[in-house]
Amino acid sequence: MKITWEFTTGDKIIAKDLYAVLLLRNKVFIVEQACHYQDIDGLDLNKDSIHVRGLYEGQCIAYSRILNCGSADTPSVIGRVIIDSSFRGQQLGVKLIKNTVDYLKRNKNCHSVQLSAQSHLINFYERFGFSVASKEYLEDGIPHTDMTLVL
Repeated sequence: MKITWEFTTGDKIIAKDLYAVLLLRNKVFIVEQACHYQDIDGLDLNKDSIHVRGLYEGQCIAYSRILNCGSADTPSVIGRVIIDSSFRGQQLGVKLIKNTVDYLKRNKNCHSVQLSAQSHLINFYERFGFSVASKEYLEDGIPHTDMTLVL
């Protein structure tokens, strides 16, 4: 399966691409995981937000969002990490996180990154060098743990 990876800043993402991202986030977080929260948080269009999109035949099937990219004073944050349910089990999560972290490593201002991992995925993120940085807590009824990575 040929996946195309695109990295777009929030101030440059076009409406149809943002719509596809929001559709996938709604499908996974709101419907599938029953997390009833305000997904559209006002951060998607920031110039320091990066939308990492994995496209298959033009369809967004993998996604993560980087916040604070380019800010030397503040750690970058990876969030909204998702794979379309129809494409799971094909190592796309590995490719998504690898592409996301590699993007951050290429940015000279990014020195560290944080994420809020669903706790059952701690071992997955540790494979990329992330370390546990908090005790487990509930977010939308799902156990999460903060993790950090020094780039």
